[in-house]
Amino acid sequence: MKILVAFVLCGACLAAPSHASTVQSLINPQDSQTKALLDSIATSKQWRALLHFRKNSSLIEQKSGFFLAKNGAKNPYAELQATLALKKDNPQKFFCTYPARALYLSKFFADIAKDRTRIVCDGFNEFQQIVAFDKISLHYAAESDVYPGSAMGHIYLAIEGTTKQDISKKWGNTTLELKKGQYVGYSMSFFATAELGLNPIAYIRAVMGNLDGIYALSPLKNAEFEYIKNEKRNLWRLELALNDEEKAILQAHLWELKDIEIDYAFITHNCNDAIKSLLRVASEDFYIPQNKPYQTPTEYLRALHTTGRIIDVKMEAPKNKEAFVKAYGRNDIFGVRDSAKMALGYEMRNGDGLASAYFAPIYSDIRNANNAYHELIESRLASIDIRFNPRTNDAFIQKIEALHLFSLLDLYRSKNLSKYIDVSFENPIGEHTRTNLKPNIAFGVGFGSYLGRYVSVYAMPIFGYDYVHAHNAYVDMRVGAVLRFHRVRFVGSYDYYLDINNQRGYTQSVSAFVGVNLYKQSDIFIKAEMRGERYNVIQTGVSVNF
Repeated sequence: MKILVAFVLCGACLAAPSHASTVQSLINPQDSQTKALLDSIATSKQWRALLHFRKNSSLIEQKSGFFLAKNGAKNPYAELQATLALKKDNPQKFFCTYPARALYLSKFFADIAKDRTRIVCDGFNEFQQIVAFDKISLHYAAESDVYPGSAMGHIYLAIEGTTKQDISKKWGNTTLELKKGQYVGYSMSFFATAELGLNPIAYIRAVMGNLDGIYALSPLKNAEFEYIKNEKRNLWRLELALNDEEKAILQAHLWELKDIEIDYAFITHNCNDAIKSLLRVASEDFYIPQNKPYQTPTEYLRALHTTGRIIDVKMEAPKNKEAFVKAYGRNDIFGVRDSAKMALGYEMRNGDGLASAYFAPIYSDIRNANNAYHELIESRLASIDIRFNPRTNDAFIQKIEALHLFSLLDLYRSKNLSKYIDVSFENPIGEHTRTNLKPNIAFGVGFGSYLGRYVSVYAMPIFGYDYVHAHNAYVDMRVGAVLRFHRVRFVGSYDYYLDINNQRGYTQSVSAFVGVNLYKQSDIFIKAEMRGERYNVIQTGVSVNF
């Protein structure tokens, strides 16, 4: 059975007063009491949730076709007026196109409550029969070892239940036959339609928000097969506590979102934003405020776990990871750090003392002194590393990473190779006073092994290209190790370079990093690098995830 319906999301709940005036008297309100009621509805958390509002505008763009008012994406009062006008002019369309709005507004308007019981919506009724809302869960597919585009994991809604009557439906050449009491399960997901793969341009477009997105309702078994079998990702199933009223408005809102076109933006409107907004329709409990533009699925799940709305947690590993999970246990997704990182430090480089500042808005790194994840996977997008030279009073950019992904995998237990990809712009190591960024693109695959719970080692050839004074292709033969204890993390590596035009000025480098967890998400660190005989760097500092 294949069913695919385009969708979008939103969220929140409000305790409403008893039924008030009719819709007719509220389309053009004349008295202050009526205006006050409309203001109360338009500014309510539930109404703003139904319109996907975050702060002063909707996450759904005006052009999507979701709004009735010409400025509905920015004006919830205007959208309320347009919705009430639709009820007056075309009740059938009002109830059958916007059943969640109708359900919420029926708490305020007696005629809406009355008409909900008499107007028949064949399409919506059929949807309710096919998509049973008995059990609602969040599914979280962790970062993929195979697919770099999964950097922060993927979250989607799982909808399960049993049919309440026999169903026979035909769409073209597809026939759906369901018996009363038969299990049905669907996934509700939001993702970019572009295939990111290893294409750095696609990642940049995703970060900038220049991608088309799709909200899709499809059989749950398809999603589970894709993430567990094809992409070899650990899958968490987190059952949610919702009452019948919350399930009803959530189900109605899913119907409202069909065929709505929505933009995907990795930073401001990703899978996590979409699902969080959707659940907010059911209850404000599911809305977790964020103090930055980006929130990862693990940040959301960690915060949601404290609300009591998650009542059961299960994890399934793909077959190639079962031995690893058995040996080292499953990851603690509620214990991972926040995704953004800032570090301040002081660096000695060839006799010059430099102050350093580092910022990464989307970050997970094996250098964090945090052992919530047993697998060693790191990802950074759009990070920037800045230096200040007090001797010359010059500030300059040392490095910008557009994309950095690295997975150190246990080949024996996971049957997967370790992987590396980096797209960055970096100052030559001898440049201490000005920004003189040079491009570097590198990728590699190699062998990794976990020697017990605390030690991991790897060997990896990395193929790359950089440009300093001329074009230069190279092979970096890298070996490394990671030691991790309760509050201490050690990372070391040795690199030997084979170049066409050795422009960097050295053929070997050794690096060592030690991080110590001070308090919650704060570490102190010391880093040392020896690059040939000419370039030596020692850096100390403090880092904070937020």
